[in-house]
Amino acid sequence: MHLGCTLLTRIIFDTSIHKTMCQMSNPFEPINARLNNLEALTLEVLQLLRNTNPTNTNEVGGIELARQVTRLSAARIYTLVSERAIPHKKRGNRLYFNRAELLSWVERGNRQEKKGVPA
Repeated sequence: MHLGCTLLTRIIFDTSIHKTMCQMSNPFEPINARLNNLEALTLEVLQLLRNTNPTNTNEVGGIELARQVTRLSAARIYTLVSERAIPHKKRGNRLYFNRAELLSWVERGNRQEKKGVPA
């Protein structure tokens, strides 16, 4: 009888420990919840950054801006400037380019299609 009581006591004790363990909350749940919140906020900020236009169209710069926008060499840009074929401003011996004007100039450069032959 003693063995049966011990076994029964152990089963009851183990069951109560199991219930207590199940009722305890996971100590990492608050941390996990905060991490999930941070992840959601980070994704939201990333989406906002992707949707905003990072370039300022009114930006004014020198030859490097013209090279960046047109993807032409400096020598070619200087040639176009001397031919007055590219929008620019000159103050003294310095050249200035406006990003919006350069983008517009590039857009106007679309070729016309010939009949049946794409440009």
